[in-house]
Amino acid sequence: MILANDILFGAIIGSILYMEGLILFATGQPLISPSGQIKVFEDDITGPESSQQISDWYTLRHVVHGFVFYTLGMGAASVYPSKDLGVRGFFIVALLLEGLWEVIENSAPVVNRFRQGTLDYAPHGDSILNSFSDMVAMSIGYWVASLLSPLTVLGLIVAEEIILSIVTRESPIEKVIQVLNELDSYPSNV
Repeated sequence: MILANDILFGAIIGSILYMEGLILFATGQPLISPSGQIKVFEDDITGPESSQQISDWYTLRHVVHGFVFYTLGMGAASVYPSKDLGVRGFFIVALLLEGLWEVIENSAPVVNRFRQGTLDYAPHGDSILNSFSDMVAMSIGYWVASLLSPLTVLGLIVAEEIILSIVTRESPIEKVIQVLNELDSYPSNV
């Protein structure tokens, strides 16, 4: 039986996805790859279809975002217990944060910084399809983390770091730090 809380939960999730898609569309991100192709997985991390398809090697990062958001949320819940927020409430917060990450990641300053060649490859930003898939990957990570022990989650994060370091020749944690450091030096008039 579907309860009013379930309908509200679904409506909030739908609203967050809708707003993310609307913002990305308004800022010029394509709905799907400009090539018109739709693939389940894109293996070439430096090719024109990278970050344009349903999934790619970077999808693993978004699963880890879910692990981290769940862990932080449950940590916050243990420090500041609230029966009102709970796992679903923290999931909504996680979805909002992931949506914000997608919007920032695809903003002109970040995409332009990648294009300037100061980082390893020159992306064009994510397609909206890829961004939605990243949101789904984060959601999967969040709910999987809710079923696993913290030690298992930590092991999966370490495994993801190793896999992406080998496949993409970049450390995901190092890449985030590099992007944040470079944004500090990016001209504000862009």
